[in-house]
Amino acid sequence: MRALLATAGSRGDVEPVQALAAKLVEAGHDTLLAASPDFQESSAELGIPYLPMGIDVQAAIREHAETLSGRPLRFLRALERLFRAEISKHFGKLMEAGRGVDVIVGAALESAAPSVAEALDIPYRYALFSPLGHRTRQHAPWLFTWQRLPGWANRLVWAATEGMLDRLFLPRINLHRRRLRLAPVRYSSRYVLGRRPFLAADAPLAAMPTDVRTPVVQTGAWRLPARGRLPKEIDEFIEAGEPPVYIGFGSMVQTAPERTFAVVRDAVGLAGVRAVVSAGWTDMDSGVLDERCLGIGSVPHAILLPKMAATVHHGGAGTTSAALRAGVPQIVVPHMFDQAYWGERVRQEGLGPPPVPARAMTAPRLAEAIRSCVDDQEMRARARAIGMDVSKVDGAAAAVRELERDHG
Repeated sequence: MRALLATAGSRGDVEPVQALAAKLVEAGHDTLLAASPDFQESSAELGIPYLPMGIDVQAAIREHAETLSGRPLRFLRALERLFRAEISKHFGKLMEAGRGVDVIVGAALESAAPSVAEALDIPYRYALFSPLGHRTRQHAPWLFTWQRLPGWANRLVWAATEGMLDRLFLPRINLHRRRLRLAPVRYSSRYVLGRRPFLAADAPLAAMPTDVRTPVVQTGAWRLPARGRLPKEIDEFIEAGEPPVYIGFGSMVQTAPERTFAVVRDAVGLAGVRAVVSAGWTDMDSGVLDERCLGIGSVPHAILLPKMAATVHHGGAGTTSAALRAGVPQIVVPHMFDQAYWGERVRQEGLGPPPVPARAMTAPRLAEAIRSCVDDQEMRARARAIGMDVSKVDGAAAAVRELERDHG
């Protein structure tokens, strides 16, 4: 089988697709992953053939950090401008790469893949990393941080959100479809999802809402295997006392980094714990931390988080899944989009305290949440038990089997 995988976005949008690509390669399938140039090196380390496509995402996030941290409408306008500039490149690259392949799998913000698959008469599948791709009464769409609305209100905001997305993005998609002599599409969500999308998420946190009738194949999260060892300084810090707390906000660039990390430092002190603090994609002045905190760069979550007492993170799908698998309580500090959904699901399942929104994060509030994770033995036991269960599920391998069945 020859597979073309295409995704667009930050680490949380690419790493699961890397996990699928690695499993396909391991199973002997001819596989090509198309995504941002940011992830070419890590893909090469995994033995995944790679097609750099689109912008340098990390640079773009740094450049537009103020916009990203602003209101959703402001962000969407900026995203639409980037989309308009980039979609031609995606159509061109994927049309060239897609000739002769047997299946195209799209994910995240990738919008050219469905049309390319249709134009080339190739089967297409889409990968959801959360259930937020379908209109439902049970939760708000990914644009909204309000995750406790009544059912009727959820339906209304879903309708409004889908209408707005259609107006922003469909004109450019349909322009390229006309060039490929394809009929225009009317609904962006149905267009991207296609038939029988994958739900690459862990069922204990992310089962499909019961009022969604569209067939979805839930595989479990697509995770890269744990590789390598922790740097010596991290091992030594962990062994020097009680298990520390992990704190990191991934690709969420902090617009006021000194304040953010000062709040983190003070919260760690108030909670009376030690912490491993990851800068993520934010430049961090190590001088802002104290002896209770060890500042680190990028380290695979699969080998770090199981050694932690708890995790504090932004609530990206990948980090939430990694913390779940590690079997430790987690505190979600949502910045945008689906992160509020994950924070609410963590709370509902008793795997962590209520989320602490980034805009409202203070040292006392974060310290209280950390102490609850450290002290609540029922929460800790629940996180450990569910972590053991989800660790037995290989979502990427399940997706490979599904694609193989389709290919015959």
